[in-house]
Order: sequence, then C-alpha cells, then structure tokens
Amino acid sequence: MNVDYRPDEDTELYLRTLYSRFKDSETRQANVIEFADAQLAGERGDAEGAREIKDREETQEIKSLVIGGERQLGDWKVAAQYGYSEAEEDSPLHTPGAVFEGNDDFVNAGYDDSKQPNLSIDDAFYDPANFSLAEIEREQGLTTDTEQNIRVDLTRDWFMADLPSQLQFGAKFSTREKDNNLDVWAYEDFDTYGFTDDQLSLEHFVSGTTRLGPKISASALERLLSGLNPADFYDDEESRINDFTIQENINAAYLMNTVDIDDLRIIAGLRYEGTRLKTEGTGLNEGVFESVDTATAITTGCPDCMPSTSLAPTASCVPAGPTAWCAPPSASFSQALWLTVMKPSSVTPTSNHWSRATWTWVSSTTWAAPAPSRPLFSIRISRTSSTTPTWPARATTQPLTRR
Repeated sequence: MNVDYRPDEDTELYLRTLYSRFKDSETRQANVIEFADAQLAGERGDAEGAREIKDREETQEIKSLVIGGERQLGDWKVAAQYGYSEAEEDSPLHTPGAVFEGNDDFVNAGYDDSKQPNLSIDDAFYDPANFSLAEIEREQGLTTDTEQNIRVDLTRDWFMADLPSQLQFGAKFSTREKDNNLDVWAYEDFDTYGFTDDQLSLEHFVSGTTRLGPKISASALERLLSGLNPADFYDDEESRINDFTIQENINAAYLMNTVDIDDLRIIAGLRYEGTRLKTEGTGLNEGVFESVDTATAITTGCPDCMPSTSLAPTASCVPAGPTAWCAPPSASFSQALWLTVMKPSSVTPTSNHWSRATWTWVSSTTWAAPAPSRPLFSIRISRTSSTTPTWPARATTQPLTRR
C-alpha cells in the first residue's frame, strides 16, 4: 500500500509499504550408485547402491515500511525519511536427508551412453527388501534480517558572488542485524536402540513406486522416530557452528554545493561514511568449541574524506558545423582518473547530440582516433598523501565552441 498526501503547497508526505510471503515445499527421491571399479559406458560390474530422500518446507516473509516527507521552511527545504524492513526464512522441523543402504553389492551394474547415462543394473536393486535404513537427519532453522534507517536532507538556494548556487547537506544512519539459528539431529545406529533388521527394511517405508524404483515415505520415517528421545541424537557440533549473529551500523553524511556560471554548472562536495561490523558465533578448533566474536570499524572521514567534482552544461549546445566541438552533458572527474572528452561525429548532430566522455588518458600522439569521435581535451585530477592535487606535466586542451 502506498499513500501520498499534500496538506498544503509547502508540504508533501508519503507512506510506502510492502508485504510478501512465499512458501516452498520440496520432496526429492535419489538413487546413489558407486561402482566397485572404474567402468566405461557399456561395461558391467559390481556396485554399491543406496536410496535417499529429502523432504522440507520453507516459508519466506518480507515486510517493509517507509514513511517520510518534504517541507519548505523559508529558504530551506527539509526532507526526512524513516525506513524499516524485516525478512524471515522459517524452516520447520523437516528431513534434509535419510539414507537406505543396500544390504549387499548389486551385480551387472553399469550405464549406457556417456553423454546421457542410462542406468543398467540387476533387478534386485528395485526390490525394497534389499535396503535397510542407515541414518536420518532432522533439522529446523530460522533466519531473520532486520534493518532500520533514518535520513535527513536540507537544501537552500542562494547566490555566490551573484552566481546562482544551491547548498545541500544531509546525513543517514542505518542499523542492520542478521540472526541465524539452526538445530540438527542425527539419527543412526538404530540397532542399538532395539530396532530389528525387519523394522529397518525399506519395505516398511514405501509409498508407491516411480521409474527409479520404490518411493520412500517421509511420514513413515517420522513415525519411526516418534518413539525415540530427540535429545539423545542432538548434533551439538552442526547446531552450534551454524548459529551466528551479524550487526552492521552505518553512519554517513555529505555536503555539496552547485554553482551555475552561464551555461556551465559546477558541482563540488564531500562525503563521509563510517561502518561498524560486529559478528558473534561459535567455531570448532581441533574438537574444542570456541567463541568467535569480531568487531570491525571502517571509517572514511576527514582528512580522508571522499571529494568529488563534476562539470556539466546547463543549456543545450548545438555544434557550429560537422567539424565543430561541443561540451558533453556530464563530465565528472575524481581522484587519480583521466577524463577524455570526445568530439561528435562528422554527421550533423541534433540539438541534443553531445560528445562522449570516457575515463582514460589520451596523449596528443593518439588523437587520431577512428571516426566518429575525436578527443576534445584530456584532464587528470590526482590526489597525493598530502591531499595536494597533482597535475600531469603535459595536459593538453582544446577550446570549446558553443552555438
């Protein structure tokens, strides 16, 4: 749902919302064949066989809210915005894997066609009585990701030495947290818990057949486990190393000013950004659990601020002729980059036809570029450790012609 509201000419308010929910279910039957010896297509031999199942359901949910507005306060325009978003992936208790292993090796096993292998194996492989339950893995997990941010921007039009100018500055603060929690249970060695070979036979877990053979029933596996204590099978290692929390805080601010000089617009500014990242989790070192907590701070601030300067014409420019040169609509340059402005093609351009600007150094000896473009001028702006701009010893320029 989106709402826009203008209570008066100087005020604009808005609300943006989003909700999404998606549920995904998967049941996968698999046959695993392992040849006793390496075989080529068409050859036959002995092989071990197993049948597996994966059965799970996941639900993903996303919620988002943005509320903000703008208001003119005298010479100043103030814009503010608050945002909140939350994403969640829920995986209820499910079976990511269960394995029935063959009681004996299977004979006459092989495949035909190396490009699209087709299994060929003894009929015993398709008899469920020849497979027994070896292990079942159960797990449940929940992942959440929450982000909040708030930003404020202020803009004021003014004159700098009788030149139209606009001052703009603002800040944004955001915090994000991601949490992952996973619990794993590994069921195996069923005979030690009183199960007989007959109870573990695949014959008691079949819910139909497919072209791959007997179809394993996930619900039948759950009924088998209902008589066991889950605490006896909890996998502490897999559960703990997959639990973690990540927190990220970002603070940013900027200051910029725009000046119009006839048909030329100059935009200059500074930007600051500070990021703090904190993680909490558990690691495993030679069989011993250990806490893995880190905190990292990345700050870009003065005197290491990130400056930027841009030049752009404020009005349309029509070349004087097929060979005339014209300024590009936007030509930005920053630290340690070469700006090359190309002249238009020999075809008479329209009023909105501009030359092309690319970031590369072009010396006077390489100006004979193939049509339809020729370099107009090349400039390098670089920045040393003392923050003093360094200009190239040989910077070449050509005059701009406007009409």
